[in-house]
Amino acid sequence: GVVRVGEDRRAVVRFDDEDTHSYSLETEQRLLAHLEYEFPRCDLVVVSDYKYGVVSDALIERLRILQAQQPKILVIDSKDLHRLRDVGATVVTPNQLEARLLVEYNKYKQAASASSLNIQERLSEVERVGRQLLSIIQTEHAAITLAADGVFLIDRRGNTRHLPAHPVERANDIGAGDSFTSAMALALAAGASMEDAARIGIDAAGIAISKRG
Repeated sequence: GVVRVGEDRRAVVRFDDEDTHSYSLETEQRLLAHLEYEFPRCDLVVVSDYKYGVVSDALIERLRILQAQQPKILVIDSKDLHRLRDVGATVVTPNQLEARLLVEYNKYKQAASASSLNIQERLSEVERVGRQLLSIIQTEHAAITLAADGVFLIDRRGNTRHLPAHPVERANDIGAGDSFTSAMALALAAGASMEDAARIGIDAAGIAISKRG
């Protein structure tokens, strides 16, 4: 479960108590069967992976095969993106630190200091990381989230675009990433371009963090 402690309208600390043990083989087989049944009926597939164990190696492999056979709009938001590198995503949505740690995993201290850069230096750094990310991950697009600085889009053709976020009064930061990914995914399923979908995702995240609790 999750326990959140707040003061006034802002979250101060959050405690997660989650079971990260692997589920049973029976449960995994039921999940795989459900994926097999539902995948052909979907317009959109979203993988939201917090490394709690549900996204197993077997599930990733089955998803890779299904996506190769009948490609869908596939949005991947994963704390362990490297494991899903061969699935064939439409777009992946790491934050800046997650993206940089993926391509320069042995330079954690340097990655952690990236937020001290000014916006132009930061965007230059994100573009470099984004190009390396696309050389590692099978995805058409990457939408690298930059918190209050918005989103940096890069695609496999080399096109880049920085989409700034609108300033909002923050009540909390919890749920911003999930709101961005969900809204962007729904927009893509409705036929929006990647840029328009990302803008909708940014607005959804801005609304989410302005809401108390």
